[in-house]
Amino acid sequence: MPEITEKELIAQIKSADFKPVYLLYGNEGYLKRYYADAIIKKAVTDFADLNLHRFDGAVKVDDIIIAAESIPMMSDYSCVSVCDYNFATAADDEAEKFVELILDVPEGCVLLIRLEQLDITPSKSAKAKKVFEAVKKAGCLVKLDTRDENDLARMICKRAASRSVNLQPTGAKYLIRVCGSDMTNLFSEVDKLCDFVGRDGIITDEVIDSLAVKTPDEKAYKLINAVCARDTDRVYTMLADLWAQCTEPIAVIGALSSAYVDMYRAKLAESEGMRAEDIGGDFGYGKNAFKLKYASQNARRMSVFTLREALAVLRDADISLKSTQLDPKITVDKTVMKLIMLASGEKLS
Repeated sequence: MPEITEKELIAQIKSADFKPVYLLYGNEGYLKRYYADAIIKKAVTDFADLNLHRFDGAVKVDDIIIAAESIPMMSDYSCVSVCDYNFATAADDEAEKFVELILDVPEGCVLLIRLEQLDITPSKSAKAKKVFEAVKKAGCLVKLDTRDENDLARMICKRAASRSVNLQPTGAKYLIRVCGSDMTNLFSEVDKLCDFVGRDGIITDEVIDSLAVKTPDEKAYKLINAVCARDTDRVYTMLADLWAQCTEPIAVIGALSSAYVDMYRAKLAESEGMRAEDIGGDFGYGKNAFKLKYASQNARRMSVFTLREALAVLRDADISLKSTQLDPKITVDKTVMKLIMLASGEKLS
């Protein structure tokens, strides 16, 4: 069977009409865990101690085979859950036995393979390709990647509503920009904000600013806003906050560099008459292409040549931090001042 969609997986779970084997992969850990748990809950209807067999990380395929051959006890299915088994680097005989099991899963067993921390792609490994092809033939491949901004916003608004808390789509999108697009982290932040405002409360941008744990990218985004606005006082207040939070200088330069790359790409896209987010696929942004939309707002204030100079300044700062004994915080301070000068249209000496 070819790769199935999330919607098709949901239908199979609801009907409990399971295929012999599933392989859940992709970059959204929350969804992989959520659907793995849903499959297990629906398949193993009773006596989980006897009918559910879990394997994590390093494991012998013979142990997986023995578990798969166990007859379901007072349950519709038995389930063998295999998380982060690195079949791409397994010994040849182990990988071959794993493929054979996939192609001939014992009746009554659901073999559930999940890549949680591992990023295995069939194009980079012959063994991985065999496993993926075997799953396609005998069961279902399900790729679960990061949702786009609109989908994420709908989900976290719905989660807040389930707790009788008002979170508007604009606020949800602001929370995504502040906290990133990882669903596990987002849901945790929403739950925390709901607890703070209480039943019938409202999650405003001010509440998000005061309580949400911001990602390095968001800190860089706000810092760049201040840089582009040439607000020196705000810039150095924000840097002081970062040092108070024990943020590593190299992390600040890294986040600034990433943000300026976004701005540069957005600027070039718009100079060719395109929307910034339209080029996301060309640079591997995936569902995070919305970041380019925000980057374009600051990019409009500077020329392509100014952005190139800024990237050169950040490159030099990165080299300095990694190769000299200078105080790293002073290096960051000087770098940020150069960025403010460029944003003001001044020439660097």
